[in-house]
Amino acid sequence: MNPVRKHLGAAARACGALLLLSTAISPALGHSIKARGSGTAGIAFPQDATAARLSPSGMVFVGNRVDLGLTGMTNDVSYSVTGAPSGAPGTSGLFPETVKSKGGLSLAPNLGVNWMLGSRRSVGLVVYGSGTMFTDYPGSAGGGAGTFGGGPAGVSTEQLFLLPTYSEKMNETSAWGVSAVVVYHRFRAKGLGQMAPYVSDGTADNLSDMGYDVATGIGAKFGLQSEVHPGLTLAASYQTRVRMSKLDRYADLFAEQGGFDVPPTLMVGFAWQMSPTSTLMFDFERTWHRDVASLGNSVSNFATWMATGNTDYLLGGDHGAGFGWRNTNLYKLGYQWQASPTWTLRAGTYYGRHPIPSSEVVMNVLASGIQEWRMTAGFTKKMGPGRELTLSLLYAPRVRVSGTNPLDPAANQTVELRSSQLGVETSWSLAF
Repeated sequence: MNPVRKHLGAAARACGALLLLSTAISPALGHSIKARGSGTAGIAFPQDATAARLSPSGMVFVGNRVDLGLTGMTNDVSYSVTGAPSGAPGTSGLFPETVKSKGGLSLAPNLGVNWMLGSRRSVGLVVYGSGTMFTDYPGSAGGGAGTFGGGPAGVSTEQLFLLPTYSEKMNETSAWGVSAVVVYHRFRAKGLGQMAPYVSDGTADNLSDMGYDVATGIGAKFGLQSEVHPGLTLAASYQTRVRMSKLDRYADLFAEQGGFDVPPTLMVGFAWQMSPTSTLMFDFERTWHRDVASLGNSVSNFATWMATGNTDYLLGGDHGAGFGWRNTNLYKLGYQWQASPTWTLRAGTYYGRHPIPSSEVVMNVLASGIQEWRMTAGFTKKMGPGRELTLSLLYAPRVRVSGTNPLDPAANQTVELRSSQLGVETSWSLAF
């Protein structure tokens, strides 16, 4: 067999492992519970004890309170392949069909507690789930013996964030804050055993069907806000890269021997109190996915392996192929109206170009993270002294991303990925 074709086929099979994993990963969005209803904007308008998700500086303005919530998200994901595979030796053409993912419903908890230390300082704790997903593909999926030829395949991944927070007022309208960012990540994969010949260490002892593995890490988040003009507040926060321990049981799957860090994020924004009952908010958020090898490494890294024979470019290697995500920007616009003493209404939208270039569609063929426009709405109802009920809804219309299949260039196959999203979040709050 032609050595180049042999390498290309091996790379194609190795890509299969990452195709499935992409269903479990979506960009984490920073927002507090009430901010969800206003397009997730509100870094300069803290309202609840989960405000540290946007900026730790906001906690000192929310008083003594507890907020407990639950978020549910559904993803409708499918892909289509047009064009028959070439069948050439060493290539990996995809089966020409339309396949719908059975991703189902993912649930993530939210908890915020804040205590005032006098009138100018506060300590708090925010706990929330992010990136939670479960997938399970039958043994006959994809026109063959399972999604990747290894029988039933799937992943389960959950991330839990804990933010112990301290914030302090510099004056009545300005504050700074800092949070530790503690992350707990639990992960499991099955049905990827056919990728065994294409890992960097040659053994594939830690590739698939290894049960749950756990990684932990810690980073930091810093925030600052100030009212720069009556009714106009500016705010900013920066979350460092969270360096996670290795997922040792899957060291032959992710780049850098099981590395999967949380990328750094910057947020800036303003809140303009247009009237005593109306507030307009705008936030900007940037995430540096390319700083994390498992997220940012391109499928083209396999071409380097083909050309050089350097196994560091195989699965699990220091330069192992990842999802090829680009860095992303989110633009968030929200509005809040105090309709009555007991009712507060919210609406908003946010937009961000999805992270997947057309050249990386095959690596992300089952991904759920391609939403661009999202629309949100919500309300808070006061239920009595110090008690509130909040509800927020999210809709992300269908997005289509397409690209050619570089793993079978002779076939000129086109792969189209489609995804839409629905979400609901509810919370109960107590101020004391």
